[in-house]
Amino acid sequence: VHLVCAGTDGTVTDEDVLAAGAILDAAAADAAGADEPLDGPAREARDRFRRLVAAHPLNPDAGLARAFADAPGGANLIALGMADDLPRCARLDAVHVVPRLDRARGWLCLETPG
Repeated sequence: VHLVCAGTDGTVTDEDVLAAGAILDAAAADAAGADEPLDGPAREARDRFRRLVAAHPLNPDAGLARAFADAPGGANLIALGMADDLPRCARLDAVHVVPRLDRARGWLCLETPG
């Protein structure tokens, strides 16, 4: 799995790091992904996400939405009048699909688990 974060204006952003961390944390919870080695930035993203969840044990989605709102991309959405998108973006385990690159066509295709 390759996680490629876009950032904002050429800068690494909290929302990208936390989203990557959430994906890595979910992969680590899966027995098949538990032993996959992580590089330094991936470990930091996963650990940062875990710290955020630990700080908001009753409602990690709300903690994530607040972190997104405080980040550059979240600020951009708020400025565009799209603040209501942030809680939806922060919902953990809301979507159970994974994009897969079809190299022959150069398309991203959706895969469902199982």
